[in-house]
Amino acid sequence: MKAKITTTIYFEIKDADFFGGYGTTGCSALSFSHIVTEDEPNIFKDSAYAHVKRAVVYMAEKFGVSADKIRTISENEYNENT
Repeated sequence: MKAKITTTIYFEIKDADFFGGYGTTGCSALSFSHIVTEDEPNIFKDSAYAHVKRAVVYMAEKFGVSADKIRTISENEYNENT
């Protein structure tokens, strides 16, 4: 038996050149898909918090800002701002 699980994390990103530089705010989302089987039921090898923390670092690198310029937001807030 297999199941596909997709997790999406939504972000607010400040001061990124991609969104216009200093003083600007943009939003982005990052999705992860994983196939879960009976042999491997746990999609996270560590806590969900650690998973999100790694995602913030990844997004900071991709957008060229420090991690403190990124915060996670709800799907509703993302939809309202995009």
